Amino acid sequence: VFSIGLMDIDAGSTSTTVDVTTSGGTTTTFTAKAVGDNSVQTIAIDILDVKQVKVTFGGSGAITDLSLCADLLEAFPPGLGPPSSLGTTAPSQLPSQSPQPSSSPTSIPSISPIPSSDPSSMPSASALPSSQ
Repeated sequence: VFSIGLMDIDAGSTSTTVDVTTSGGTTTTFTAKAVGDNSVQTIAIDILDVKQVKVTFGGSGAITDLSLCADLLEAFPPGLGPPSSLGTTAPSQLPSQSPQPSSSPTSIPSISPIPSSDPSSMPSASALPSSQ
């Protein structure tokens, strides 16, 4: 974590703190300056291998940004990976190809938009539950 941005830390409020804990269990506490309404400040953190960042507001306030560098392979739960491992590609200037709707209605809705091999000419109520 490189830094955290805070806003609107009211003068006179109890202290606002930022606790940064590493994967080794070391916690470092930073105290925000209470500089008043609509104020903006950046707290330099510069700590590697961070597991948790906890902000405790003593009054009003907001987080405006968190500057960090994450190892994407470690940031995802087991079994998942960053988007590139899920088969996505880099953004392009052209829209993605979408599935085409069937050329005519089918008797029951399909789970996915797959054209029917035997389309009907009119929708039927045969797939609807009986009212008896």
